[in-house]
Amino acid sequence: MKGQAQRHGDTAHGGSVYWLTWGVAQIPAWRNTLAMALAFPGIILYGIAHFALEDFIRSEKERKVYRALTAFGLTPWIALHLFYIMILYAFSWLSAGSYAEAALPLGEAVLTHFSWFPLVSEILMLLPFLYWFYFQIRQNTVFPKKMAFTNILVIYFLMYGIKSMMPDCPVRSGLVLQMV
Repeated sequence: MKGQAQRHGDTAHGGSVYWLTWGVAQIPAWRNTLAMALAFPGIILYGIAHFALEDFIRSEKERKVYRALTAFGLTPWIALHLFYIMILYAFSWLSAGSYAEAALPLGEAVLTHFSWFPLVSEILMLLPFLYWFYFQIRQNTVFPKKMAFTNILVIYFLMYGIKSMMPDCPVRSGLVLQMV
């Protein structure tokens, strides 16, 4: 990190994890704390919205399944957010101090060792979305069938396509982190 550009938006990286950039190393600790503080009310609002959707499902049996998938899928959202914030915080803290040489290897080692965690979390998080999409395609909700294409998964793939066309810049890095 020494000798590299010292700016928050620097997208240059030196390891295999493309989002552990020199710019990320400059993020102050209070921003990571703020990110976690905002994640908690965010997950509560997310849960309220998901549980409210069950009222639009026609079958009581399918409502119960959707409710269970939603309850089971909420925990990975906050856990995954915490996982990434802790890696980013440790990377930033180590980079700023006398442990700068260890920052990148440690961040990569933690991510590699727990590489199963994001995959399992994302699978659990996607279950309510997939089930909801399935309901809408089968017209088991009060919404018209074409509303299935407003599903977050469709929006996710659209954003992924947009991100893929962008040059390497801070905005693209931000989109990548939101989509990880």
